[in-house]
Amino acid sequence: MKRLRRVEPAPAEQALEPQPLPLAVRLTPHQGWSSLLPAMGAIVVVTTVGTEDQANTIARELVARRLAASVNILPVVRSVYRWKGKVCEDGELMLTIKTLDSEYDEVAETIRELHSYELPEILAFAVTRGEPGFLTWIADGVDKTNPANDDEDEDESLEDD
Repeated sequence: MKRLRRVEPAPAEQALEPQPLPLAVRLTPHQGWSSLLPAMGAIVVVTTVGTEDQANTIARELVARRLAASVNILPVVRSVYRWKGKVCEDGELMLTIKTLDSEYDEVAETIRELHSYELPEILAFAVTRGEPGFLTWIADGVDKTNPANDDEDEDESLEDD
């Protein structure tokens, strides 16, 4: 076990005035520096669907509405579950949706709106750590106030003409 060396505090005359940290980087006593970025509120929402068409529809709509930065569609998921008193087994597709906690209600509403299941699976998991640039990209992807990236593909195609 590695021992940590105790560091004595600086004398009062040398101590710096504490400055408040911006909201996004405030730490609670049990957090470490690796917990700075989860303050952004990144989450992964998971749902399953029965068809590829439905998976594509939900994925494209969530990204188009800027409710998710991206959606992965994972094919060939085998689900075993109890439904209305019977044990069932079905092949499904799983969607992993990268978004922010602040978007969860609208994400869930959109899934229910477009989903064919009577009771769709909608589960959200907090992202506790991640690549800083990727977490920023998620936040940018759902930022409805900054449409800067909305026309990137169109701009590139116009330049090619």
